[in-house]
Amino acid sequence: MISGDDMYRMDEFCLDHAKFSNKFCSDHAKFSWGRTAAFIDLSAIAANTRNITARLGGKPLMAVVKADGYGHGGVMTAKAAEAAGADYFGVATAEEGLELAGSGVKKPILALGFVERGLLDEAVRAGLEFTVFDGGTARILSEAAERAGRAVRVHFKIDTGMGRIGFAPGADSVAEIAGIARLPYLSVAGAFTHLADSDGDPEFTERQIALFADFRRSAHSAGVRLTLCHFANSAAVVRGYAADFPGYMARAGIILYGLSPSPALDAAGLIPALSWLSRLSFVKALPAGSAVSYGRTYRLARDTLVGTVPVGYADGYARANGSRARVIINGAYAPVIGRVCMDQFMVDLADIPNPNIGDPVTLIGSDGSLSVSADDLAANQDTINYEVVCGISKRVKRIYLN
Repeated sequence: MISGDDMYRMDEFCLDHAKFSNKFCSDHAKFSWGRTAAFIDLSAIAANTRNITARLGGKPLMAVVKADGYGHGGVMTAKAAEAAGADYFGVATAEEGLELAGSGVKKPILALGFVERGLLDEAVRAGLEFTVFDGGTARILSEAAERAGRAVRVHFKIDTGMGRIGFAPGADSVAEIAGIARLPYLSVAGAFTHLADSDGDPEFTERQIALFADFRRSAHSAGVRLTLCHFANSAAVVRGYAADFPGYMARAGIILYGLSPSPALDAAGLIPALSWLSRLSFVKALPAGSAVSYGRTYRLARDTLVGTVPVGYADGYARANGSRARVIINGAYAPVIGRVCMDQFMVDLADIPNPNIGDPVTLIGSDGSLSVSADDLAANQDTINYEVVCGISKRVKRIYLN
């Protein structure tokens, strides 16, 4: 994470910084971001937060900032979302929650999954909220809360079809939850479930929602008030599943960062917050027939200039992008050729005007009318945009704009 003196502002170098993403000024040499950097537009995070809350029509929003804010930086994105109206934050681990709490994030923070026992005492003292998905976890958490001398808020996880963690919906689970609710130092906040196919199968999704709603009613009948409930993930928000459940909170993850939860869904109005750039580190002329990179899997069909980009799979630019992806240099596309190495990859510069060492290379982002998206890289890698942005490694500097 970049902060303080290491946080560079694009507007020191570009008059057109409002389009940050994606446009570099001619005097890029002064913009000291080194060999590669991911640029995070915090105004895009804020705008996406406001867009999501508008879709929710007044319902509360949990901004999911786990996995270091899906690769965007957990603390910085959380602060931008909090300022724009997010009501809650979701993290995966105690470490993530403690980082947010220690950075001054004020809104409640829920650890959505397993919390390591060795971190429970610290997490309880920091005021984190916890997911309870079995009786053993609940008892351990109650003991940690008693040691800290303070009650902790818990959310019961109900497994309505994800097959991951949680109580099975039914009378036995209602009885178990009623017993857990009587443990000392536990304060029941609510419950949640996770939709397994909200970007795909409407019938299955509606069945999950119905099971969850039935479970909530049964719990209330057994004396357990599940006040704060949530099930709507990003795809469910986009598809409008949250609209018919007054008082329920939504959990937005990938759409917070301006990316669609599925190529099949139109996440209109969202702004991608991340651009990823590098530079040409070397340019050389190679004759037709020359092999490029490991395994000599790619051979040049013509005499051409070949450029080297100092980024590789150790930075999160996946090996599967080799001979599939393309980048943008000087306002034109350049294909990636040969296998991506750990720290470098090569591009064909035949169609690039006046390529020179030091020229910016757009790996994700826009340059004029051209763009390369996280979805484009995901298609090359036979994966999803989530994995692309989460996979950008720590050695890629994050620079926060706006």
